[in-house]
Amino acid sequence: MPVPAVSVDQTHPLYATDRDAIDRLLAVEVPADDHLVDAARLFMRYEGFPGAPDLKDDLAKALRLWGLSRDNCTCAPVRFGPMVSAPPRLATRQPAKLWVQVLIPQTRKAANPGH
Repeated sequence: MPVPAVSVDQTHPLYATDRDAIDRLLAVEVPADDHLVDAARLFMRYEGFPGAPDLKDDLAKALRLWGLSRDNCTCAPVRFGPMVSAPPRLATRQPAKLWVQVLIPQTRKAANPGH
């Protein structure tokens, strides 16, 4: 006899911190770039995560409040290089680079075609 699938929601270790961040996003009427970055970071963190449906719903709600959706935003990689030069002993090594995904509303993308 087949065993019915059981849904087991997990609690993310950063749930409390992320709940505060999402509550701050919900209070924003017009998002600045840092709000869009935070929203993208949180979407990436919880995409495919088996739990935190309230966080996922509230992230989508924040986008709706801003007149956006994931369909009219592009996730674009942004590269950040090192903030300071490498010490001489590391000069032969390739500097580390950090790539993040940023939500870019289509209207901003059209206004800034180089991004």
